[in-house]
Amino acid sequence: MDYRPHVVEVIHHSKNAIVARLERGIVLKYPRYAWLDYPNAENEYLAVRETKTSFNVEEAVLNAFGDHPRIVKFLGTSYDPRGLKFAEANKGNLQQYLDHHFNELCPTTQAT
Repeated sequence: MDYRPHVVEVIHHSKNAIVARLERGIVLKYPRYAWLDYPNAENEYLAVRETKTSFNVEEAVLNAFGDHPRIVKFLGTSYDPRGLKFAEANKGNLQQYLDHHFNELCPTTQAT
C-alpha cells in the first residue's frame, strides 16, 4: 500500500507525506499511502483516509490562497506521479531557517 513514485531525491518524511525532488527547482509532496491503486484502502485504513483528506484540504487551501510572497509557489496537482508540486524553497526548509535565524527574527521581519 506504500506509494513510491520515481523521484530524484527524498528530502523530508512526515506522518502522511514525503517531499522529494522531481527535478532541479521542483519538488513533489506525495502521500505516503496510495489510495488510487487500492480502491478499498480508504475504507479499511484510517491512515489512508487521513492522508487523502489532508492532501485534499491542502490542495484546496493552496488554490484559494493563490500566489503569495510568503508561501512557496504551488505549481499544481500532479497525477503521474500523484502529489502536489511546488517550486523548491531556496533557503532550505522552514525549521532549518528558524533554527539558524531565530535570534534575528521578530514579528515584523520581511521576507528576503
